[in-house]
Amino acid sequence: MNSSFYSRWLPALLLWLGSALAAQASHILGTEITYAPVASTTAGTPRYHVVLKLYIDLSLQAAKQPTATLTFSRNGCDAVGTGSFSVNVPITQVLKTYGQSCPGNLTYTVQLYETDVDLPRGQWTMGFNGEGRAAGVKNITVPNSSSYGIYCSAFLNTELVAQNTSPVFLSTRLPYVASGQAERYSFSTFDADGDSLVYRFATPQEGASPRFVCGADIPSTPSPHFQLNAATGALTAPAAATTDVGRYIMAARVDEFRRLNGSWQQIG
Repeated sequence: MNSSFYSRWLPALLLWLGSALAAQASHILGTEITYAPVASTTAGTPRYHVVLKLYIDLSLQAAKQPTATLTFSRNGCDAVGTGSFSVNVPITQVLKTYGQSCPGNLTYTVQLYETDVDLPRGQWTMGFNGEGRAAGVKNITVPNSSSYGIYCSAFLNTELVAQNTSPVFLSTRLPYVASGQAERYSFSTFDADGDSLVYRFATPQEGASPRFVCGADIPSTPSPHFQLNAATGALTAPAAATTDVGRYIMAARVDEFRRLNGSWQQIG
């Protein structure tokens, strides 16, 4: 069985954010990638609409990420392997702007970068590597957190299925804990194909050198403030949880299963 997944990276924000974000580059708060099949323009070659979603901190006097590079690696972590390629994608839409009701006045926007690509038969890893992780993240164990990038990926196995639509997260609101009170958020997704989904936390990553196609784990500890329901994607902060005020990172992974030839197999 091939390892296949769809992942999302987001920060957990706690009331009374400790330190201000550092420098112009530290502006990306979170990221995710989705895909869906579209009409083919080349006979026999599947074509997909791919969307990169970035959560951008608006409190900084920085460029709001006008373009982003998506890398498509075929059959492994090799950006220059046969069939692999990269696309520089301009911003296509500002989806929504949020403000968190906590000291620090965090304001962020959700920005979309969209492109259509041909993805012939194979196992595809779609990746984004960002260089703008925020400073002062408490559960990154080796300072400074701004020295690490942000990596997010999605997987598509067209060797098992002719077409597949990735799960799409239903919420774009960043989770946060206010004064230790219990809060409910969701990493739940909608899957247009009706596939079976399993949710779990993953280790946050940055792009692995030299070509940042696949991710490398960042030295970090799990965020202590949330529990993730593996069946529903519900994200809960227990009321009794102790809170060391500040900013934390966490990554969610969704494994997608489909029944093929009488057995359940991961397809995305």
